[in-house]
Amino acid sequence: PQRAAMSSPAAVTAGAAEKSMKVVLLAVDSSPHCKRAFDMYLKQVRQPTDVLLLVHAVEPPSQPVALSVSDNFLKRHTELMEEQLAEAERLKQRWKDACHQLGIKKFSFVNVSGEPGEAIVQAAEEHEADLVVMGSRGLGTLRRTFLGSVSDYVLHHAYRPVLICPPSKREATE
Repeated sequence: PQRAAMSSPAAVTAGAAEKSMKVVLLAVDSSPHCKRAFDMYLKQVRQPTDVLLLVHAVEPPSQPVALSVSDNFLKRHTELMEEQLAEAERLKQRWKDACHQLGIKKFSFVNVSGEPGEAIVQAAEEHEADLVVMGSRGLGTLRRTFLGSVSDYVLHHAYRPVLICPPSKREATE
């Protein structure tokens, strides 16, 4: 049987509005926060006609500002990129398996490159997501100020509805 799953993201999300389907972008990584967001989507939001777009942001390793770069740095930079791409491939397979086990037929997985918040917002625009779903670490104001928050960035920069799934009080204080 032919499947819509895992075809190109554009093919999966194209025409969703015409068929009264909604495109739900789920920001994914390997964290428990992402799993919590996925569970909330399944229990509270999911409709049989949804098209699920799983988006994983791969942030390139930072590069020094110096004009010349050592061979060791370039080698390590390449190794880090290869590790990130291998992890992205493992993540893709894990989410693909989860969707198949749950009977989700209309889904696609996309790796996007760049700062995670910006990459998620851009993917939401490109694929005309009707809803963005993501987890949150539950950082306090001070820690969020210094460490940044992807969910905070997406909430304030996406021109789409955003559902942020917070941790429990116990998880947030640990």
